[in-house]
Amino acid sequence: MANVCFENWFTSLDYTTEYDFNTPVVQDTTVYARWYYRIDFDVVSGVPELGVEPYYYGIPQKIYLDMVSGTVEYPYGSGQASIYPTKEHYTLRGWYDNILGEGNPISFNHEASPTLFSGSTTLYAVWDIDTYIVTFDSQGGSEVPSQTIDWNSYAIQPSPDPTRTYHTFIGWFEDPITINYPFQFATTPITDNITIYAQWTHDTYTVTYDTLNGTPSIDSSYVLGGSGVAHPGNLTSLI
Repeated sequence: MANVCFENWFTSLDYTTEYDFNTPVVQDTTVYARWYYRIDFDVVSGVPELGVEPYYYGIPQKIYLDMVSGTVEYPYGSGQASIYPTKEHYTLRGWYDNILGEGNPISFNHEASPTLFSGSTTLYAVWDIDTYIVTFDSQGGSEVPSQTIDWNSYAIQPSPDPTRTYHTFIGWFEDPITINYPFQFATTPITDNITIYAQWTHDTYTVTYDTLNGTPSIDSSYVLGGSGVAHPGNLTSLI
């Protein structure tokens, strides 16, 4: 039978005593082989590694063919260390029978509908990289969707730029007030949740007064977009 491991020879089918081959044989004797499926656990770059001293957990488990159950215990269960594997900047998704995490995760014997095994195999820890939210505060401009970015990856500069009535967009910045620190999309890795701020200049307009030969002449006015303009005063004469 493929993927089956031999454990040892035993004196009976209750497998409580291994047969001592140094024992003199004085009568017909039957000794019994015991077979099992070996289930190994691979933390796939997680730490600490399973089955490595002093962490006696996640050691290979045996599913004996003479037992009814074909399921395995969670590798951090009763009688084993309660330390979970970790991988910096990653979150453990679960254990799978393939390193890519395809299909369904393994269900252990303390869970509903535990996975049944029909041969020795290796179970792999599958890790999901941590993600962070990049929020774009347009500060009165049109809404810009947030981005979910993998750890140590880069946010994408929004396109098109946001718009704001009577304002001109000048860029994205780390600070909501000053323009001393423009956000560098191409060179700033995202390692935490972050808010990036739009900065604007207020549009100004020129109001020119054509007196049509009236006096006095009146200088032009400069007005912020959306604002009113002061009355320039009455003219006194026509040339």
